[in-house]
Amino acid sequence: MNEKQSHSNTPTKETQPHLADVIGSLYELWERLKRNRIPSIDVMIKQLQIAVKQ
Repeated sequence: MNEKQSHSNTPTKETQPHLADVIGSLYELWERLKRNRIPSIDVMIKQLQIAVKQ
């Protein structure tokens, strides 16, 4: 397969302009999650263990 064929299905900004919005919104989502301080994995594990016992 030549290089041109291998990239023929790769979306571009011109062919799929909505993808830029998706990427932008994922970044914004990550920034929002970081600001809200996601609990540590240890806290999540303890909460799940408590929930399983109930």
